[in-house]
Amino acid sequence: MSDGSGSGQTEVMSGAQDEASTRSFPMFVGCGRSGTTLVRAIFDSHSQLAVAHHAQFIVTMGRRRRLYEDVHGLRRERFLADLFASHRFPLLQLSEEEVGRAFSTATPSYPDAVRRVLRLFAEHQGKPRYADKTPGHVLRIGLLADLFPEARFVHVIRDGRSSWLGYRERGFGPERLTDAAFNWKSRVLRGRKAGLALGPSRYREVRYEDLVEQPESTLEPLCQFIGLQYEDGMLRFHERADTVLAGMGTSGRSAFENVARPLTKGLRDWRNELSPEEKATFEAIAGELLGELGYERTTGDSRASRPALTRGWLEWQQRRVTFQVTRLARRLGPRPAEAPDADWGHSQPKSRPTKE
Repeated sequence: MSDGSGSGQTEVMSGAQDEASTRSFPMFVGCGRSGTTLVRAIFDSHSQLAVAHHAQFIVTMGRRRRLYEDVHGLRRERFLADLFASHRFPLLQLSEEEVGRAFSTATPSYPDAVRRVLRLFAEHQGKPRYADKTPGHVLRIGLLADLFPEARFVHVIRDGRSSWLGYRERGFGPERLTDAAFNWKSRVLRGRKAGLALGPSRYREVRYEDLVEQPESTLEPLCQFIGLQYEDGMLRFHERADTVLAGMGTSGRSAFENVARPLTKGLRDWRNELSPEEKATFEAIAGELLGELGYERTTGDSRASRPALTRGWLEWQQRRVTFQVTRLARRLGPRPAEAPDADWGHSQPKSRPTKE
């Protein structure tokens, strides 16, 4: 059903185009346990920017964009029904009633509908601008860039060995070091390939380690990239940890408890916490990428481990195929009404639930 006349649609479209052309839409992406939540906390502490947490519906519904649009514009009822059914919608801390009222006028397209929802989210925080932090969107940079010409991508990269320690200590994500290494390598490479194709005007990389060691000099160019003035209060993010983590359940908050402390070096020390065999295995899988990103390598390429690594790669690929088949079956069958934005787009094989 159409939700507006042609004249109203023209007015809304003009406003949406003005917004898209004058303000960037920052998107913070990266492999899980790489510091994306910390980056979100820092930028959400800026006086002008509200950063949504895991708005996965943007991609999941965006891939079905044709379902939400017709010749008259947005199919309001269908869009809102799927948005409200999303298990991530509560993280926006918006009521269905107020979101519905925000769509009382015509909306030209699906991207404009997303902008409208996030603009309402930012207004609730008393801020004029919005952004999103969803790590898994590192795999969907191309789609997001097409949907939102104003999108600016900040790819947060952390030493993959530290990322693995983060998964291991929290009890979710890849269970095996080999899976973690293949997963980190795959996601970082895919994100870099898509981002570098966009060029420096739309894509930037930031190393977690640089942020912790040199916060001001790392943040200032990122602020400039997305059109903000750097503020000292960004580094006092830990003082508003309750606000940053609002809407998460107890388990979610415990997974990101480090947001409640100032920037701290050495929270995970792979040099001491990984065995020599684990270091050798990770570096045999992803050592070339580690070196390319400027990370230390402690071992050579262990030829003795090649048969085991080949088996690990084949097992990882098998789990990926199983995951993809399951995802396809869900798409072809009835969609679960309670979670239309289930994160089926992630290629990461998972033996435990993943929060990032």
